Amino acid sequence: MKWDSNEVVMLFLVWAFMEFCNFKCHLELASFRKNDKKGKGIPKKWGFKYVACANYLWETLGWLTFSILTKCYSSFAFTAVSAAQMVDWALKKHKAYKK
Repeated sequence: MKWDSNEVVMLFLVWAFMEFCNFKCHLELASFRKNDKKGKGIPKKWGFKYVACANYLWETLGWLTFSILTKCYSSFAFTAVSAAQMVDWALKKHKAYKK
C-alpha cells in the first residue's frame, strides 16, 4: 500500500506540529531554568501541565509519525527503543519534581 499525496502531506504536517511542540518545550525549559534561580517548580506550558516531560512525549509522537509515514521497520524499532529510554528518564524526572 502506498500513501497518496494528500496522506503524505497530512502526515508531514502532523510530524511538523509534533516537532514544533517539542521545540517549544525546549524553549519553555530553557526560559524556566533561566528564570528559576532555586531550580524548583514545574513548567506548565506546552503539555507540561499534563505530563512531567512533555518534550519526550512530543519527540516520541514525532518519531511515531515519521515511522508511520516511512513504513520502515527499523524506524519503528528505533521509535520503540527511544520511547522506552525516554519513559525511563521521564519517570526519574517526575520523581525529582515531586521532591
